[in-house]
Amino acid sequence: MCTADTGWRKPTVAEQRAHLGADRRADGIWEAPSSAGDQEFHAPAVLYDGKSIDGLQWIATLTGLWNVWSDGATRPKTCWTEQPQVFLFGYEPVAYDAQDPTIAVLRVRPASGYRMVVLTGPIRSAIDVVADRKLDELVMPATWVTPAR
Repeated sequence: MCTADTGWRKPTVAEQRAHLGADRRADGIWEAPSSAGDQEFHAPAVLYDGKSIDGLQWIATLTGLWNVWSDGATRPKTCWTEQPQVFLFGYEPVAYDAQDPTIAVLRVRPASGYRMVVLTGPIRSAIDVVADRKLDELVMPATWVTPAR
């Protein structure tokens, strides 16, 4: 695990709608339940490349992490790495298993706040995020996938 903020709370849907409504860059990405913005806001896990400030800003905007910046003084605690990372919202990591050559499993359990997990083991083409059931499937860019041996 790279970092965590156990005191962070996701904004309400009304707070998120108001925030995105004030940001012209977010026009059209939030309105429909199947939109990218709505899906990211409700996702328990989001993939991050660890390098791009633009990528981090969009994750913060769409997931509700923008409220960390609301006082103008701080930004979400993050790590800059060469490895891919997973933001977990309302969960903490328990184990990472990449024995299958195509799908890795990131086991999690409920926890307050958010966490950033750096994936340092083999990277598969998909990562299933699993608690007592499958919560999400993250599709990895081909450039990150560890070749099967």
